[in-house]
Amino acid sequence: MCTYQTTIVAIDASGKTAQGWHHLNQASIYVDHPVHFPSGHAVMIDVMNPLQGPHARVALEMDAVSARSLATAIMAALEETPAAIVADTQRVTASTR
Repeated sequence: MCTYQTTIVAIDASGKTAQGWHHLNQASIYVDHPVHFPSGHAVMIDVMNPLQGPHARVALEMDAVSARSLATAIMAALEETPAAIVADTQRVTASTR
C-alpha cells in the first residue's frame, strides 16, 4: 500500500546528470511504485534543484534493505570522520581542491 508520505529536506550538494554537474538543494524521500527498479514498491530518493528544471535531478530507486544499508553507511562515515572535518561547512572552489 502506498502511503504517499514524502519527506522533503533542504540539502547542499552536487550531482552529476547526463548534462553535467549541478548544484542540488532539495531531496525527496518516499516509498512508491518504482519506474525502473524491478519491484512492486521501492524507496525513492530524488535529489534535485527545482529552479534548474528536470535535468538537474538525480533519482534513486532501491529496496528497503539497500536503503537501510545506505543510511547506516552514511551515518558510519560521518561518525568515523573527525568532528572538525564534518563540521567544516566552508565552501571550496573547484580551483582550490
